[in-house]
Amino acid sequence: MASSKEYINTHREAIREYNRGWRRRKYASDPIFRAKIREAQRKKYAEDPEFRRKQNQARADWASRNPDRDKLAGRRGHLKTYGLTPEDYERMLNEQKGTCAVCHCPPFKHRMIIDHDHKTGKVRGLLCHRCNSALGHARDSSDRLRLLATYLDKFVSV
Repeated sequence: MASSKEYINTHREAIREYNRGWRRRKYASDPIFRAKIREAQRKKYAEDPEFRRKQNQARADWASRNPDRDKLAGRRGHLKTYGLTPEDYERMLNEQKGTCAVCHCPPFKHRMIIDHDHKTGKVRGLLCHRCNSALGHARDSSDRLRLLATYLDKFVSV
């Protein structure tokens, strides 16, 4: 009968593969296990420049091999910031008939931007780049926007 050392040596790859599968399943199903793994990876990434370099290189390599998936993953991550899915975004865009919630123009060069209340984080709608910038410069103040409109109205030539 073979010793456990001999068994491990002859079946090393099969054991590794089994353990990888177990870790994948555990990571997918156990939020506590997932949090511990992610925390350890964040710590290693922060403290080990060589690990960070390898991770960044692997990420860049994957992105160059999978440009469509990379773009989708980035978009999903951005939407997730606001608690939205791509389906939620499309639904909102359809409800707005594909146009800006403020000026009702179709998007020009960029996708519609997710407008949200910076205090509560609640999503208000989808805006074009120009309307979103205007709100940002006015610091989301409706009083400031009314003052700007009044100012502009003084100089309207009839």
